[in-house]
Amino acid sequence: MKKMWLFVLAALATFAVPSVALASSIVVSLGNTAPTNPFNGGAPLVAGNVYGTAIINSNFVAPFFTGMCGGADDVGPNCDKSWTFNYVIPAGETITAASLSVGLSDLDSNQAGNQVALYQVNGGDVLTGALNTAAEALRGGAGALNNEYDVFSFALSNFGALSGGNATVHLTFAGPGGGVLGGTNFNGGWIFFSTLNITTEQEAPVVPEPASLLLLATGLGAGLRSRVRQALRRR
Repeated sequence: MKKMWLFVLAALATFAVPSVALASSIVVSLGNTAPTNPFNGGAPLVAGNVYGTAIINSNFVAPFFTGMCGGADDVGPNCDKSWTFNYVIPAGETITAASLSVGLSDLDSNQAGNQVALYQVNGGDVLTGALNTAAEALRGGAGALNNEYDVFSFALSNFGALSGGNATVHLTFAGPGGGVLGGTNFNGGWIFFSTLNITTEQEAPVVPEPASLLLLATGLGAGLRSRVRQALRRR
């Protein structure tokens, strides 16, 4: 009899304990995510501040090497750069959230029009409009100044493009840019870093419906009554 009760309690406990979904956080960064000012004791660069070329060029690591992306002094061509993230999605888990960040300098969004021609995850989210809107909104709507350092982060929604374990990002600036003497026909700039942040979650086990639980309880109850009757006959 005792074994029967243990079986009943174990079966009910299986359904009573809520399932816990396993989650993972995948963060992949390229470039220098913590740029500093070597002429100010290594103080971190602050988004929204303007920095000289020597400070900017001291902060680059692969795949964003020292030197302006595009033509120096905005004489052409426009900055045009692609980079690829590689990562591993845990087995049995699916992507539930993702975001993409980029640290830029000299976007020159204080010039006329939009300064971003393309910003996208290839085969996935197109963030061109979102980046232009955010860049134009800097400094109370006046836009980013020449040599201004800024960081932009956007949520991603096309998880299918990220599920293969790699994602290539393409960023292209657009003229007019801005130089020391005013507007320019082309728009060069610097890319400090880019970070892809992915959250995954393992699908939770299917929770039985109330009808299934009732059926289980009915079956266990019938089995228990049968065992009780058998025990009484043997007395």
